Amino acid sequence: MLPTADISDKYSDSVRILKPLFRDYGGVKSFSGKVKTIKTLDDNTKVRAALESEGNGDVLVIDGQASLNCALLGGNLAALASQNNWSGIIVNGCIRDQLEIKEEKIGVKALNSNPKKSRRQYTKRNNNRRTKAQSLDNEKKSDSNQSKPTKDKKADIKT
Repeated sequence: MLPTADISDKYSDSVRILKPLFRDYGGVKSFSGKVKTIKTLDDNTKVRAALESEGNGDVLVIDGQASLNCALLGGNLAALASQNNWSGIIVNGCIRDQLEIKEEKIGVKALNSNPKKSRRQYTKRNNNRRTKAQSLDNEKKSDSNQSKPTKDKKADIKT
Protein backbone atom coordinates (compact mmCIF):
# COMPACT_ATOMS: atom_id res chain seq x y z
CA MET A 1 0.00 0.00 0.00
CA LEU A 2 1.34 3.42 -0.96
CA PRO A 3 1.52 6.13 1.71
CA THR A 4 -1.29 8.66 1.47
CA ALA A 5 1.05 11.51 0.51
CA ASP A 6 2.44 9.46 -2.41
CA ILE A 7 -1.07 8.61 -3.62
CA SER A 8 -1.99 12.30 -3.46
CA ASP A 9 1.12 13.24 -5.47
CA LYS A 10 0.72 10.50 -8.07
CA TYR A 11 -3.05 10.88 -8.60
CA SER A 12 -3.61 14.54 -7.67
CA ASP A 13 -6.09 15.12 -10.50
CA SER A 14 -8.31 12.15 -9.69
CA VAL A 15 -8.11 11.60 -5.92
CA ARG A 16 -10.41 13.28 -3.40
CA ILE A 17 -9.10 13.79 0.11
CA LEU A 18 -11.18 14.01 3.27
CA LYS A 19 -10.84 17.25 5.16
CA PRO A 20 -9.03 16.72 8.45
CA LEU A 21 -12.26 16.72 10.45
CA PHE A 22 -12.34 12.97 11.04
CA ARG A 23 -10.81 11.31 14.11
CA ASP A 24 -9.49 7.75 14.32
CA TYR A 25 -11.44 5.43 16.61
CA GLY A 26 -10.80 1.91 15.27
CA GLY A 27 -8.07 -0.57 16.07
CA VAL A 28 -6.66 -0.08 12.55
CA LYS A 29 -5.46 3.39 11.53
CA SER A 30 -4.92 2.77 7.81
CA PHE A 31 -7.45 1.02 5.58
CA SER A 32 -8.59 0.90 1.99
CA GLY A 33 -11.13 -0.82 -0.21
CA LYS A 34 -14.04 -0.35 -2.56
CA VAL A 35 -16.42 2.27 -1.14
CA LYS A 36 -20.07 1.58 -0.40
CA THR A 37 -22.15 4.54 0.77
CA ILE A 38 -25.37 4.85 2.71
CA LYS A 39 -27.17 8.03 3.73
CA THR A 40 -29.12 8.36 6.95
CA LEU A 41 -29.99 10.90 9.61
CA ASP A 42 -29.87 9.90 13.29
CA ASP A 43 -30.96 6.32 12.46
CA ASN A 44 -28.51 3.42 12.27
CA THR A 45 -30.89 0.78 10.90
CA LYS A 46 -29.36 1.01 7.40
CA VAL A 47 -25.89 0.84 8.96
CA ARG A 48 -26.71 -2.48 10.64
CA ALA A 49 -28.24 -3.84 7.42
CA ALA A 50 -25.10 -2.94 5.47
CA LEU A 51 -22.69 -4.36 8.06
CA GLU A 52 -24.63 -7.64 8.29
CA SER A 53 -23.55 -8.33 4.70
CA GLU A 54 -20.12 -9.67 3.68
CA GLY A 55 -17.71 -6.75 3.49
CA ASN A 56 -15.09 -8.31 1.18
CA GLY A 57 -12.51 -5.76 2.38
CA ASP A 58 -14.74 -2.82 1.40
CA VAL A 59 -15.10 0.51 3.20
CA LEU A 60 -18.53 1.64 4.35
CA VAL A 61 -19.07 5.40 4.19
CA ILE A 62 -21.99 6.50 6.34
CA ASP A 63 -23.28 9.90 5.30
CA GLY A 64 -24.86 10.88 8.58
CA GLN A 65 -25.23 14.45 7.29
CA ALA A 66 -22.66 15.61 9.88
CA SER A 67 -25.24 15.24 12.64
CA LEU A 68 -23.85 15.26 16.17
CA ASN A 69 -27.24 14.38 17.73
CA CYS A 70 -26.50 10.70 18.35
CA ALA A 71 -24.17 7.82 17.42
CA LEU A 72 -24.60 5.86 14.20
CA LEU A 73 -21.97 3.23 15.09
CA GLY A 74 -21.13 1.54 18.37
CA GLY A 75 -19.09 -1.36 19.65
CA ASN A 76 -21.54 -4.08 18.60
CA LEU A 77 -21.76 -2.84 15.01
CA ALA A 78 -17.98 -2.39 14.81
CA ALA A 79 -17.55 -6.01 15.97
CA LEU A 80 -20.10 -7.13 13.37
CA ALA A 81 -18.21 -5.21 10.66
CA SER A 82 -14.94 -6.82 11.70
CA GLN A 83 -16.49 -10.31 11.69
CA ASN A 84 -17.95 -9.70 8.22
CA ASN A 85 -14.60 -8.59 6.76
CA TRP A 86 -15.16 -4.87 6.28
CA SER A 87 -11.88 -2.96 5.95
CA GLY A 88 -13.13 0.24 7.53
CA ILE A 89 -16.00 2.60 8.25
CA ILE A 90 -16.08 6.37 7.79
CA VAL A 91 -18.91 8.09 9.65
CA ASN A 92 -19.93 11.61 8.72
CA GLY A 93 -21.46 11.81 12.18
CA CYS A 94 -20.81 10.26 15.60
CA ILE A 95 -19.81 6.92 17.10
CA ARG A 96 -20.15 5.59 20.67
CA ASP A 97 -18.39 2.87 22.70
CA GLN A 98 -14.95 4.26 21.86
CA LEU A 99 -13.04 1.70 23.93
CA GLU A 100 -14.89 -1.25 22.36
CA ILE A 101 -14.35 0.08 18.83
CA LYS A 102 -10.64 0.58 19.52
CA GLU A 103 -10.34 -3.15 20.31
CA GLU A 104 -11.73 -4.23 16.91
CA LYS A 105 -9.48 -4.97 13.96
CA ILE A 106 -11.20 -2.45 11.71
CA GLY A 107 -10.59 1.15 10.74
CA VAL A 108 -13.15 3.65 12.00
CA LYS A 109 -13.11 7.38 11.37
CA ALA A 110 -15.84 9.74 12.57
CA LEU A 111 -16.44 13.38 13.35
CA ASN A 112 -16.87 12.82 17.08
CA SER A 113 -18.38 10.59 19.74
CA ASN A 114 -21.76 10.80 21.43
CA PRO A 115 -23.06 8.29 23.99
CA LYS A 116 -26.68 8.66 22.82
CA LYS A 117 -28.19 5.79 20.80
CA SER A 118 -29.65 6.54 17.41
CA ARG A 119 -33.39 6.51 16.98
CA ARG A 120 -34.84 3.85 14.75
CA GLN A 121 -37.23 5.14 12.13
CA TYR A 122 -37.12 1.82 10.34
CA THR A 123 -38.58 -1.23 12.02
CA LYS A 124 -36.16 -4.13 12.47
CA ARG A 125 -38.56 -6.48 10.71
CA ASN A 126 -39.38 -4.60 7.56
CA ASN A 127 -37.19 -1.47 7.17
CA ASN A 128 -40.26 0.65 6.37
CA ARG A 129 -39.80 4.31 7.35
CA ARG A 130 -42.14 5.36 10.14
CA THR A 131 -42.86 8.80 11.51
CA LYS A 132 -44.02 9.45 15.07
CA ALA A 133 -47.56 9.99 13.78
CA GLN A 134 -47.49 6.68 11.90
CA SER A 135 -46.10 4.91 14.96
CA LEU A 136 -48.90 6.28 17.13
CA ASP A 137 -51.46 5.40 14.46
CA ASN A 138 -50.04 1.86 14.24
CA GLU A 139 -50.19 1.49 18.02
CA LYS A 140 -53.88 2.45 17.96
CA LYS A 141 -54.52 -0.06 15.16
CA SER A 142 -52.61 -2.74 17.08
CA ASP A 143 -54.71 -2.13 20.12
CA SER A 144 -57.85 -2.68 18.07
CA ASN A 145 -56.35 -5.68 16.19
CA GLN A 146 -56.61 -3.90 12.83
CA SER A 147 -52.92 -3.74 11.89
CA LYS A 148 -51.89 -5.10 8.50
CA PRO A 149 -48.50 -6.66 7.67
CA THR A 150 -46.18 -4.67 5.40
CA LYS A 151 -43.83 -5.89 2.69
CA ASP A 152 -40.09 -6.21 3.37
CA LYS A 153 -37.72 -3.72 1.74
CA LYS A 154 -33.97 -3.95 1.44
CA ALA A 155 -31.55 -1.32 2.71
CA ASP A 156 -30.49 1.25 0.13
CA ILE A 157 -26.75 0.69 -0.37
CA LYS A 158 -25.08 2.64 -3.16
CA THR A 159 -21.71 1.71 -4.60
